[in-house]
Amino acid sequence: MHSFSKTDFHPIPNANIVLLHIALKKEIMYDMESYKKYKDFIAYSFMRNAENIKSCFKDVFSYEQIKRLGREHEFDMKANINQLFDTQWMSLFDFFFKSVVRQKQEIIDGSYAKLLKQQDSLEKRHRNVQRR
Repeated sequence: MHSFSKTDFHPIPNANIVLLHIALKKEIMYDMESYKKYKDFIAYSFMRNAENIKSCFKDVFSYEQIKRLGREHEFDMKANINQLFDTQWMSLFDFFFKSVVRQKQEIIDGSYAKLLKQQDSLEKRHRNVQRR
């Protein structure tokens, strides 16, 4: 991502201008079973409605583990989970998958399916439909 200065443009815009380059990854990050667990991990995290990373993961990571992960992967454990980058998510999951005991891993099992079921019951409101 590249941030431009407002003075790079004429006339000067009222908005901040950025250029974002998105590229498709060529390598496969996880096999199908691990990918299923990764989706469960992400869904579990967002369904918690926790105010910060520390409280979000308190049932699966110890305080010392989340503190060390934050230091190693450069995130503040008091930040919101929305502020994590994809590489930080993958690092958290890799540690969870390789180092957390199976009993704690079972906490997240089926979270993605629960999220889909929960979303199916929501009434969809399409905002792009024009009103008459």
